[in-house]
Amino acid sequence: MTAIRISSNKDFFEDENGKPFFYLADTVWNVFHNAEMEEWEYYLDYRKMQGFNAVQISILPIINDMSPTKGGFNPYEINGDGTWNFNRPVIAYFERAAQMIALAAQKGFIPSLVVLWCSFVDDTWASNQNPAMVMPQSELERYLDRVLHYFDPYHPVYLISGDTDFTERSTATYQYALAKIKAHNPEALTTYHPKPGAQLDSVTVKDKNLDFYMYQSGHSPHAKPQKDAEYYNSLAVRRPVVNGEPCYESIGFFKEHGRVDPFHVRKATWQSLLGGAKAGVTYGAHGLWSWHRNGDLFTSESLWGMPFDFQTALRFPGAWDVAYAKWLFELYNMHELTPRNDLLFKETDEVCVASDAYEQRIVIYSPANMRIVLNVDLSDYRIEMFELSSRNRLLPVVSCHDEKRSSIVEMHPFNSDMIMICEKHEN
Repeated sequence: MTAIRISSNKDFFEDENGKPFFYLADTVWNVFHNAEMEEWEYYLDYRKMQGFNAVQISILPIINDMSPTKGGFNPYEINGDGTWNFNRPVIAYFERAAQMIALAAQKGFIPSLVVLWCSFVDDTWASNQNPAMVMPQSELERYLDRVLHYFDPYHPVYLISGDTDFTERSTATYQYALAKIKAHNPEALTTYHPKPGAQLDSVTVKDKNLDFYMYQSGHSPHAKPQKDAEYYNSLAVRRPVVNGEPCYESIGFFKEHGRVDPFHVRKATWQSLLGGAKAGVTYGAHGLWSWHRNGDLFTSESLWGMPFDFQTALRFPGAWDVAYAKWLFELYNMHELTPRNDLLFKETDEVCVASDAYEQRIVIYSPANMRIVLNVDLSDYRIEMFELSSRNRLLPVVSCHDEKRSSIVEMHPFNSDMIMICEKHEN
């Protein structure tokens, strides 16, 4: 397993040798509840082959969105009414989960563990729908001790919350958990996983126990992940930013007919990275995150559509697209880039432009094949374009105008989104 830390400029992660580390996580929230050990090992080997280096898991099963499996594993004994008996934890669940994390760490993955999904915390949108599942304060202390005992030896990243809104009472619970984890292990990296659009209060932003920002741009194909990144980069305390939940591949449009496809995944990925969430990105496949099996129920079918079988979802093509994004990002050293949509002649939310401090390297993402006009002279740049649907590399046609005060990038011959990388020639 690779240990990571925060870079000195607070923009990204570094490995133990000080090399920039691109966090590429896959989402398997409910794997502790549903997966068999041999399935887990096959999954880890497949994602490692693709280039993923982290897995995001909820320690407790997500009860508001889940694919209940017959004989599934539960962290507490079940009462007659279906609620959990928080006085009777199932230690075998935590022991087995620790074995799964040990295997992931052995294979080089960073475990990113949600400590308290919002369903189990008082006064969140989810717990208000099912208050019987709120973890009592008496069990919270014991549960956190259990989490640290079983998982801390594998140096996880702790996602203190999961899919949460921040109310006064819920924030107090999260801050208590965060402080306890940091007191036990000051070197552990910590963050929150909020619901889409959630914002942090000033106390949370200034909390020295919080190491980086994670946001959820959500599952709408029309989401603007770069706007979320802009918000987090504007906060009073600078920290690395990660989009921890862009739209999942093949998830249904919310209460509508249609599903997210690989294009939507690529778009969310690149708009996040070039929009300022450049510490890394997370991928999700509908059916894999819940470890769904054909024939099982899904508690939120009316919202998100029936998931695919996890074995099918594992092989969705979008996972290769986000792995390719990681490869390009690292190959062209994009860690030092900052958003620069002001370089567009006509600014738009769809096209994203980022540049280094001296405009020696400029990177552009466009989700559609359109002419692009830039307020910069590209005549002295080496320019490459990568058409992202088929990953073709080409040399675009670029012309300079207005006495070299602007440049026009002509359309390329593919009906696809693209990344264009412009590097200024050394004098």
